[in-house]
Amino acid sequence: IAGCCWRTSVRRSSGTPRSKCRRRCCVDTARCSATRVGDLLAIGCLDRRLERLAAQVDPLLEDTATLASQLDAAEIERLRALGPQLQAMCAELASYAVPHTLVHGDLHLGNVARSAGSYLFFDWTDACVAHPFFDTISIFQAKDPNVQARLRNSYLGVWAAYEPIERLLEAWKVAKPLCALHQAVSYQHIVATLEDTSKPELASGLPYWLRTLLQSLE
Repeated sequence: IAGCCWRTSVRRSSGTPRSKCRRRCCVDTARCSATRVGDLLAIGCLDRRLERLAAQVDPLLEDTATLASQLDAAEIERLRALGPQLQAMCAELASYAVPHTLVHGDLHLGNVARSAGSYLFFDWTDACVAHPFFDTISIFQAKDPNVQARLRNSYLGVWAAYEPIERLLEAWKVAKPLCALHQAVSYQHIVATLEDTSKPELASGLPYWLRTLLQSLE
């Protein structure tokens, strides 16, 4: 999947914001991929489904050399104490009926282009099969709470065929810290596979997401 592009078409009625169309295209792509998870895994797409994410918690938090080089001792102690809770949260999120899907992994406007009535999603180097809510970083990080609530409700409405909105809201709360965990695991994997000369360029990603994880559980 690395280096691939995904093009999806959308009809935009007059007055419909393009940002809303982009979000809908992203969700439609995820929903369509839910029935193709087996195919995606068969061709080598990374498996970061919730049971695998839970299994990656201990290796992440036991990577003493990496953690000690980027976090202080108190942060490492707090993270390790959270290990069982994070694993339990993975199981809790899995109890909701929202399916695993193709997840872009680095979804932001810099990786979306518009041409001739369609949107092109590119830079799939972080792509994997995972929980679709993990592709909503921009919503989780929206600074205006009113804007965040509006975007969240619009996004969750598309998944209403799987769970009532009340349960989707519950799942959303559980997914927020796990989204940061997912990104931390992703950065750990990416940096570990880079040549030594390239590691510094992305080294800040892991501590950033681990600190974001800590903040989300305060």
